[in-house]
Amino acid sequence: MKHIYSLVILSTFFFSSISFPQYQNIRVDGIGNTSHNEVTIAINPLNPDVLAGGSNINNFYTSIDGGNTWSESDMSSSLGVWGDPVVLFDSLNNVRLLALLNLPFHLIINTFTH
Repeated sequence: MKHIYSLVILSTFFFSSISFPQYQNIRVDGIGNTSHNEVTIAINPLNPDVLAGGSNINNFYTSIDGGNTWSESDMSSSLGVWGDPVVLFDSLNNVRLLALLNLPFHLIINTFTH
């Protein structure tokens, strides 16, 4: 009887993992790049196929196909960018990038439109 319970429990775990597969991990940067960290990703609430992301120190990523492919660029500011990015979409469909400056207690906000 004990073996039957074990078999039922193992079968339940096995079939539930097949029934509810996990999402596929997709790399947003180059394969050899391991220095990007503190990643933030935002999904456009008006168009879920449009995503934007950022990572330290000044990396910016965009996808227009639901995250299957990504393009990469650099965040920039005349005052410099010093990491800790935050990415969000505003109600006008603009991407807002917030990041620290290379100055104490300063923040930059850049706007991109998709």
